[in-house]
Amino acid sequence: LHEVQRRIRARDFEPRQRFYAVHEGQVVGYCNFSRNGRVSYPWTLAEHRAAAQPLFEAVLRGMRDQGLPLAFAAYRK
Repeated sequence: LHEVQRRIRARDFEPRQRFYAVHEGQVVGYCNFSRNGRVSYPWTLAEHRAAAQPLFEAVLRGMRDQGLPLAFAAYRK
């Protein structure tokens, strides 16, 4: 909860850059992007992994809708 609160209070927070998978009224996954084009890997509950692909596609559509032509991911192992 603390991490979510920190992120939504950030100066660059934009709710249109967050996408959620909902099943029976409960959030079961999410994915987001930043204005610089960085995308997050879709996170889902284990039993809702099928939601990952539609979430990622929604993020890419959202980026296009906001005029962002390029997406990239940066992760550490």
